[in-house]
Parts: sequence; C-alpha cells; structure tokens
Amino acid sequence: MEQWVLPAVLAGVTLLFVAWAVLDGRRRARWLRRRVRDSFGAVPVDTGPGLATPRWYECAPGRGVRLDEQTWQDLGMDEVFARVNACGSLLGEAYLYAQLHEMCGEETLQKRRALCKMLEASPQLCFDVRLLFAKLGRRRGADPAFVFADQSAQLRAPTVYRVCAWLPLAALPLALFSAAGGAAFIAACCLNVLLYQRAKPLLEGKSESLAYLMRAVDMAGALAQRLRKEGAAPQLCAALEEAAQPLRPLVSARMKLSMPRSEEADTLTEWARMLLLIPVRAYLRAVRVLRAQRACAVRLCALLGEMDMACATASFRASLPHWCEPECGEVLEMDGVYHPLLTRPVVNGARFARGALFTGSNASGKSTFLKAAAVNAVLAQTVYTCAARRFALPQFAWPVVTSMAVGDDLAAGESYFVAEVLSLKRLVDLADGGGAGLCVIDEILRGTNTAERVAASAAVLRHLAASRVLCLAATHDTELPALVQPEFDNYHFCESVEDGRVHFDYLLQPGVCTTRNAIALLRAMGYPPDVTQSAERGAQHFLDTGEWARVP
Repeated sequence: MEQWVLPAVLAGVTLLFVAWAVLDGRRRARWLRRRVRDSFGAVPVDTGPGLATPRWYECAPGRGVRLDEQTWQDLGMDEVFARVNACGSLLGEAYLYAQLHEMCGEETLQKRRALCKMLEASPQLCFDVRLLFAKLGRRRGADPAFVFADQSAQLRAPTVYRVCAWLPLAALPLALFSAAGGAAFIAACCLNVLLYQRAKPLLEGKSESLAYLMRAVDMAGALAQRLRKEGAAPQLCAALEEAAQPLRPLVSARMKLSMPRSEEADTLTEWARMLLLIPVRAYLRAVRVLRAQRACAVRLCALLGEMDMACATASFRASLPHWCEPECGEVLEMDGVYHPLLTRPVVNGARFARGALFTGSNASGKSTFLKAAAVNAVLAQTVYTCAARRFALPQFAWPVVTSMAVGDDLAAGESYFVAEVLSLKRLVDLADGGGAGLCVIDEILRGTNTAERVAASAAVLRHLAASRVLCLAATHDTELPALVQPEFDNYHFCESVEDGRVHFDYLLQPGVCTTRNAIALLRAMGYPPDVTQSAERGAQHFLDTGEWARVP
C-alpha cells in the first residue's frame, strides 16, 4: 500500500492547486463583473492621464480643429478628462485623451451619438461591451501609440538571430557522438545567451506594447461577435473584422513573446526559450507583421478606442445631474449650464449673439462661468455631451481658444505681462485669419498699469468684435464696459456682505456690476481697521474727484 502514498499525495496536491486556480479565477471574474456594474454612472476615481496616455495624441496625425496646449491648461482639461474617463482599457483612455483635443464636425459627432444611443438602449449590451474592455484592461508598460512607431530598425541584424536560434538544435546530435560536437553545442548555447541578453532590453521595452496589441486583436473578434449577436452596429462589426484579419498572425506569437520573470529564469522551460531565442523570434515575426499591416493596426486601435470612449460617455452622462446633446444654432446659447467638475453646481443660462463682458468681484463666479461655457463647448464637439439642459453652438468644428491661467516664464525670461500679451496674440491671430471661433479671456491685461490696461483692453476687444470670433471676457475695470459698447453685452456676478460675512449666489445677471464690496470683503476677512478705513477714504476720494491721492 505504501507505494501508492506518494502518487496519491502528488495527485491530491495537484487537485488542490487546480481547484484553487479555478475558484480564484471565478472569484476574480465575479469581482471584475461587480466592478464594471458598480462603476457605471459613478464618478471615476484616479483615472487621470498616465504616462502613456498622451502618446496617441502626440503621434496620431491631427484631423480636426485641435485644442492648443495653452487652452488645455487654462481649462484644466486634465481634470475634465479624469471626470469623463470611465474607459476600461488603455486604448480607450488614450483615444479619449486625443479626442478631447480635437473639435469634430457634425458627421463624426453623429456617429458617436449613434454608438451612445445603442449602448443606452440596451443596458445588457453596454455591460457586456464594458466587461470586454475591462478584461483588456490598462496594462502597465503598454503604449497604444506603439503602432505609430517605425519598426524597421528595432533590432539590428535580425537574420543573425533567426539563424543562430537553430544552432543549438543542429549541434545537439553531434554532441551525443563527439567531444567536438559537445563543444559546438556549448558554443552555440553561449552565443544565444549573449544574443538574448543583447535583445532583452528592447524586448522588455516593446513586448508589453506588442502583447497588448495582440490581446486587442483577440478582443476585437469577441466585440464584433457580441455586437452581431445583438444585431447592432453592422458597419462597425465589418470594420473591426476587416482591420483584425491581417493581424491574426500576431495572436499566435503572444505566448512565445512573453518575457520570463526573474523567479522563473532558472526553470528548464525558460532556459530553453532563451537558448532557442523563442521570444526574440516571436518579436521579429510580430514586428514584421505590424510593419506590413500598420494601417490595419492603427485602424483597429482607433475603432476599439472609439467604442470604449462611447462606453465612457454613456457612463459620464449617467453620472451628471442633468445633461443634453448639443445643437447647431445661430448663436451660442445655453440654459442650465454648469461646470462638470462641480459636485453642487449652480446653473446659469444666457444667449450670446455677440461678445459679452463680465464684471464682478473675485470669487463671485466669473471665471467658473467662463470655464463652464468653454469646457461645454469642447465637450459638445468631442463627446457630444454637455453639462446643461440646452446648449447650442453656431457650428461644429468650432475652435475654442482661451487666455486665462497666464503666468510668467522664468526659464524663458518672460514677465507676466509679456506672457499675457503672447497669450492674447493667439486670439488675435484667430480673428485675423478670418475663421470663426470662441475666444475666452479672464482678467484681460491685468499685468500692467490701469490707464494702459483699460485703453489696450478696449482696443483688443473691439478688434476681436470686428471679426467672426465670439469673445467672452471678464474684467475688474468698471471703466471698460462703456468703452466697448455697443460691440459687447454686459453681464455681472455680485455678492453681499451681511453680518460681517460674504455671501455669493453665483448667478449671472445682466448689466454692469455696480456694487463695490472689495473693502468690505477685507473687513470680513479680519483685516485691521486702520487698513480698511484708510482704503475706504482713498476710494471715496477717487470717486469724488477722479484722482488718486494719499488721504490720511
């Protein structure tokens, strides 16, 4: 009986490992399904752009009207991206980041609208598609923009690797019959170890990206099959299969391409893979396919990214208090608009048939409203979704250019005022180019003295008003509204100081701000009485005489 003990123990241990693997796999599958289900309509957590996320935008050729970097920074679009980014895959994340930079025309936007409607009409289909993308996942170390890279010179002398891979097998029979054959076998093995170590840094840097692309090819087939089962998006199914078919040889190389982990490097299998250069040969074969079918790879990644972005858009819509699809109207018109990053937003509305000038004190809501209008104009032309009850633009593919969060550049030796002038020049160039667009300016030319600021601001605003651009600008200078009429309409935000406390309602009002609560705000914030009283006397003297003087 004792001779059966060891096999029985081994069989029992094996069964335990198999059972554990099966149960763990099921547990992970349940966890993933629960995470996908619970995350829909929730505010994404920690989904800002990773290191590889901007690469698709940097490498892909621009097709539409691109949002420049200054506008992206002014509007805090990294945070807006994180708010929208419910993508399940790295492909979708990178594609969403790129598309938030590009203002699209109506044809493209209607296609995106159709995808969102398809997902919203069938919650089960939406869940299944999101689950597929969650399984594809965000693989650390992978770079979706790898498909744009030049693969022609990734590994020098590839023929040497292909020939040397067979040398150990060729020398092995000789090693069984002679010492010279044994020496040749050892020499071939040593040569391949050196070649492997030479190629290893490249494989470690590129293999994750290639492996991710291979998984995407597999996933494209599953996605097309699921959509076809629903009878949905037949054109997308055909496009996915057409792009994936030439890339099928990549799938067979996926397991061979995987790099050995350090704790596995001493196993017989991994030594055999190294001595026969199996990962290197798989990499060369995959690169050869990718080089020949780069257009298909780019197309496939874009199709999958578009679908994952549609899932993220559907989730983004469900997470908002209210939302709408944008319309194309005669003017910029908005109702119930708010900034999507605000958790307890105050909604506003207005109709801008021409430029608008906003006045009011700091923290009253001017900058937030300007950003809300500009951000929603971007979202309208990218994900076809606005944080508003109604949002209409004069046209799609409508450029959005801002001059808001300007700062001095010490490295370039530029002062604040110089940086502000250069930032405003972008808006003037858009106007002089004859194109239409939305220009947003916060605190125009605040980096210089009052007299020149008011005069120069009025001249710049009137120049913009004479073009096809729509300009929304905020200012503290109460003299400015009179200098830009009738080209600009006036709006304001106001606040009240009651019982030593400042109250903001953040509601947009017509006309110029007439309240002066800055000194009262200083008093409410606990400034010394001699400071606030001296300020009040100085301000009153200026209002009475029109001149500044030192008042005791």
